[in-house]
Parts: sequence; C-alpha cells; structure tokens
Amino acid sequence: MNKKLNISHGLVRKICPAVMTVMLCLLSFYARSQQSKSTQQQLEAIAKPASTIEWIDIRNEINITHEEFLSNNISLLNLTAGSEMRYVRSESDEIGFTHYRYQQYLNGVKVLGGEMIIHEQEGRITSVNGKYLQQIPLNTVATVSEAAALQTSLDNVTSKNYLWLNAGAEAVLKEDRNDNNASYKPKGELVYAKIRGRADKAFTLCWKYDIYVEQGTESQTIFVDAATGKIINTIPLAKDCSSGSSTTLWNGARTIYTQLSGSSYRMIDDCQTTLVHTRNGNGTNSGAYIEYTDANNAWSTSANQEYQAQIHYGARQLQLYYNAVHSRTSYNGGTATYRAYGNPGFTGNAYWLDGPEGAFFGGSSTGTSPYITLDVAGHELTHGVVLKTAGLVYQDESGALNESTADCFGEMSESYALGTPDWIHRAEIGGGNRSFINPNSKGQPDTYLGTNWYSGTSDNGGVHTNSGVQNFWFYLLSEGGSGTNDNGLAYNITGIGRFAARDILYRALTMYENSATEYIDARAATLHAAVDLYGSCSTELEAVGFAWRAVGVESQSAQYINNACGNYPATATFAQAIHQLTAANGCTTNITASATTVYFSAVDRVILYPGFRAISGSKFYAYLEPCAISRYKGASGPPPPVMSDAEKGIIKYEESSSSTGLSLDDAITAGPNPVTDELNLTVILPTESQVKIQLFDALGNVIENWDEFESLSHGLHNLTYSTSRISPGMYFVNVSINGQNHMKKIVKV
Repeated sequence: MNKKLNISHGLVRKICPAVMTVMLCLLSFYARSQQSKSTQQQLEAIAKPASTIEWIDIRNEINITHEEFLSNNISLLNLTAGSEMRYVRSESDEIGFTHYRYQQYLNGVKVLGGEMIIHEQEGRITSVNGKYLQQIPLNTVATVSEAAALQTSLDNVTSKNYLWLNAGAEAVLKEDRNDNNASYKPKGELVYAKIRGRADKAFTLCWKYDIYVEQGTESQTIFVDAATGKIINTIPLAKDCSSGSSTTLWNGARTIYTQLSGSSYRMIDDCQTTLVHTRNGNGTNSGAYIEYTDANNAWSTSANQEYQAQIHYGARQLQLYYNAVHSRTSYNGGTATYRAYGNPGFTGNAYWLDGPEGAFFGGSSTGTSPYITLDVAGHELTHGVVLKTAGLVYQDESGALNESTADCFGEMSESYALGTPDWIHRAEIGGGNRSFINPNSKGQPDTYLGTNWYSGTSDNGGVHTNSGVQNFWFYLLSEGGSGTNDNGLAYNITGIGRFAARDILYRALTMYENSATEYIDARAATLHAAVDLYGSCSTELEAVGFAWRAVGVESQSAQYINNACGNYPATATFAQAIHQLTAANGCTTNITASATTVYFSAVDRVILYPGFRAISGSKFYAYLEPCAISRYKGASGPPPPVMSDAEKGIIKYEESSSSTGLSLDDAITAGPNPVTDELNLTVILPTESQVKIQLFDALGNVIENWDEFESLSHGLHNLTYSTSRISPGMYFVNVSINGQNHMKKIVKV
C-alpha cells in the first residue's frame, strides 16, 4: 500500500528523528545556494520564508532595530567589497512605521540604483528591501577627463540652445529654488551606473551630466564611461505623454482661485498651504515666462481664457487630492509650489521636466490644441511626486511603472474632482490613448511579457507601452474582473474598491519602491503595503496577489514550483508553492544538504510521497504559511480558515468630505460606465433628504431632468434611467442632496 506524509493545517508529525525533522511553522528563510555559510546562517536566524536578498522579511519573534541591522546584518546584502550604505532620509507614517532610506557608495562613489530601505515599527524592523551592486564593476578608474566627457555629452544633444546660456531661464530657476547659486550649467559627477543593453547588467565608473536645453523634451541625463569615453546610457529629463489631437475639453463652470496683484488678477492660488502657480510659457519653455492676468477675475471663453483656466483648475484639483487623501502638502512632501505652464511653444502633448520641476501643457494662449484634462494634469504633476519619493528611473520597467503610477493617480485625481474615473487616459482628447479596462485596445499589454509588450529601446524602453500592465492590475484591484491572460491563466478578481487600491499603491510608491524597482518589485511593494494597511490575512492582501497573478507578474520568482524532484540543494535551498507543494510524486527527491538547511513551503499543504529521502545529518523543514504575503491559495484545495477582521488585524479607513458625512465617492455610484442604453444609479442617504437628479452635457447644459424628490427616506436607493436616446459623448450626472451637488462623470458609447 502506498503511503504518503500529508502536512496540512494543524498537523505536526516527526518521522525518523535521525534522518529528518518535518515541522509545521509560519517562519523560515530563503537563501541562495552560492551564499557563504555565515551569510546563510544569518539569514536563517532572522528571515521569513521566501525572503530574498532584495526583500528580507523579519521573523515575528526577532526584535532588532535598524541600527542593530546596520551593525550586525549588513553582510547579508553581499555588497561589493569597499561598499557602504549612507543614510539619506527617514519618514514616519500614520500607522507607526519609520522608513529609513540609504544609498550605496563604493569607495566613496555613488552607486546609481544601489539603495536600501529599512522599515521599522515601534523600535523593531519588519522588513528590508533594496537593489545593490554585488559584483566588481568593469572599470573603477577615471582616465577620461571631466571636460572631455562633458563635450561628448554636449555633442550627443541636437539642440545647442542650452538653458544655462539663457539669462531668463537662469533667473527663473534661482527664483523658484530661492538659491542665487542655482544654475542649469552641467556639473560632472562620477558615479557607478549600469551599461544599457548588457544582459549581465554590468556596472562601470562613468561621468554623469544633466543637459538642459530650451527644447524641453530633448533635455537628458547622459552617462559617459570614464575609461572609454563612450556614452553608455541616456535618460530623458522630461516625462512626456504621447501626442494626440484635441476634440473637446471642458469641465463646465468651475471656480478657480487667483491672486490680486496691483489692478489685475494673476493665476496664483495661495488659498492652500501649497501654492499653485500657472504661467504663460510665452511660446517657449526656456524660462521667459509671463503671468496670465485678468482685470476682473472673470476668466471667460469670449476672451479665450478657458485654456489657462483649465490648467489652473486641474493643477489645483491634483493638489487638493494629494492633500486631502494622502496628507501630502506638495509633490515634494513639503512646501514646493505646484507649477504649471501653458503655451510652451508646442502642441499635441504634455510633459513634466525635472530641472524646473514643473508641468508643461501643449497648446497656445488662445486655446489652440489644448492638451490638458483633469487626468493629464494629475498625471504630469504626479511625476513630481514620483521624483521626490521612489525616484523611478524613466527607462525600461522602472520607467513603465513611473508612467503607470502617474496614470493611476491621474485617474484618482479625476475621481476626486468629478466623483468617478472614466478609466481612460485623456478620454476627452481623441477618445484617449491608454485604457485601464482593456489595455490591448490601445496597443498596450495587459500581461507581463504578453501581447503588445515592447522590448526594444525606443520610447526609453517602452515606458508608455508597458505601463499598461500595472494600469490593468490597478483596475482589476479596484473594480474586479475575469478572463484569461496571455499565459493561459484564468482569473476572476473581486475588486476591493479604488479607495483601498489607491492607498495601497501610494504606500508602495512612497515607502517601499526605489529608483530601480521593476515589476516583480512593485508586486512585493504593494503586498507589503497591503499587509501594513489591512493585515496579513486580509481580503485586500489576497486581492493584490490575485491581481498581479492575473497580469502575469509572479512567475519571475524562480523559487515558485508545484513539484519538487531531484537533489536539493543542487539548485536551491528553498522551494515554495503558491498552493500545494508535492515532493517525489512519481520521481525521486533527495535532501543531500548537510551544511545547509532545505525548506519546502506552501499555503495549504506539503505532501511527501514515497521516493522522498533525506540523508543522515541533513536538515529539512516543511512550512505552511496560510497568510503568507508571497503567494496565495490556488483554485482548488481547502480554503484558508475564516477569520474575523480583528483576527486579521484589518484597519478600516473611512473618508468623509461632505457636510452630511457622506463620502463624495461612496454616496453615489453610477454604472455601467461606459454606458449604452441604461444607467443604474445608487444613492445612499444618511438621513431623509431632498434629492434632485440631472444630466449635463460636457458644456454644462442640462440634457435631462431625471428626478426631483421633495423627501427621500434614508438608506439605499436604486434608480434606473434610460440613456438610449442620448448621443455618444461625455456627460455628468449631478445628484443634489439637500442642496449639495455630487457629480459623476459618465461616457455614452
């Protein structure tokens, strides 16, 4: 009779004590086989299962401070000899964490992309993550002079209209930064950086220059090999959008806030802690800016002022969103002014430029080809938030995540202002160019490395294309969805709502991601953020994991397997399964380790069939982690135990921004969106109220007076309205509750 050892929830069994011990536990570690014994022993002493050098989760019973980790455990990172981690900054959050950021230096020279973040709560670190230089660079000696490298950099830029030669641009920079020594003139910095295009991701010593020119989108950071004098990489300093023609752009009649200066008003909104300043680029982006002014503060279409008013309104909405929702006073987390520029001398796109730290919106002073919508404004100014937090490098996967993060918070800014997102980036301009709902429809991938994934060097490595993967993840996490991805994996996601999704993404960006974050790191960052906010066994955490699986981000982790066969640790000392792990299922599995420990881990069960053997003196452990943040239960098998919110450690957040106590987003839902023939409207009333429901077109005209209730009882009301006779386009449903307007944007198709 065949016998098997089935390790499942609640079962601990000891087999042949002299040969092996099988333990049920929630704690373990991941260590690579090539690591030294001392390093592995340190990992085993402090780390949880599935921990990697880049993502170390500390065991629950281990209490060490960030100072103790730096003193006693930094060797775990296997940094190149001569390295040090220098403190950069720390940030404390509302749930008791302090996040310490460090920068790697090798022999006193900065390593770009070499960064570490230590996460500490109440004096105990919970995790450490980062990217590190662990091999010897190809070159460590500078034989090319700074002057020669600068000339090579200048020769690589087509435009010779350098901003440091423009007195106006220099004056504006000094004013903006309140620093008389500020200048666009490039200064060479020796750094270690990756050589673009090498599969081994080799580093070398190079000169780094920021070259700013009047043609903003040509401004770039250039890396010159300090030994060969050749350019090894260029990264744009402008984060720009794809071009497109404008068809319609309007948010109806809106209040904007300005500042009286002399006898006229200028577009400086100083009503909040942080200023919003909108200026006229005056046909260029070289710094020769002038103020938009109006004599009576009535910015009208008859005076062709709707373009600049739209920019100013959009910038304020983004500032209000970050302040109200994320308690972020400015894009830099301090008091920096949100700067927006119209009429920059180009049409058909918009971009953020790192040097001036401002957003430029294509069009002209008379409103020609205005490239500004609420989500475009939110997108471009969010690039400033990314710059001052994770600093995602605008290239390849980190650049795609940079673009996607800007897209996501652009939609959330639109949702904050209008009540709901349309999930189409700049839908008002030519029908949009990126879809969260169906990225494939706009030529983007919805699966990592799947259809439409771009692997070349154009567009900085496909930053505007490959961003579709995280966009789709964010949509699934928010709204849910089902289907089959490009890898043949069927999925059925229950959304957690855009409020929880945006909080998770914001925490991942600001607390866990760094400049070199790739898709697999973004997955880990959002998982950790979900644990922090909602608990280690929460529905929210599970949804984050399932949504990443749906978009194909998980299989990059080599340690994920279903069946263990062969010799261990021939290739690894840790094997884990998303659901169930079996060993020796029709094959032979030998544990041959004597100096190291072998770990098998799964969520639901580890099954050892006949043919499993551990040699005398070896160490073998099998672990179950029903609430592990690294993987989730599969489609079959026993479900995890049902837990109360208190047992899960879930923290519930509520947001209220109306005098009635209703959330502007939660009080009303309108769907489906886009809508065809029938719109379902859900209204939640905390008390008996007067309610009026109207439909407006994009110009602010009333199209339908759907309902007016003198008295509507408290509670939930489901209302249905016909939209079959309405022409395709963008509309706004306005629900007035006791005189307070709640606006929902819908798209008729």
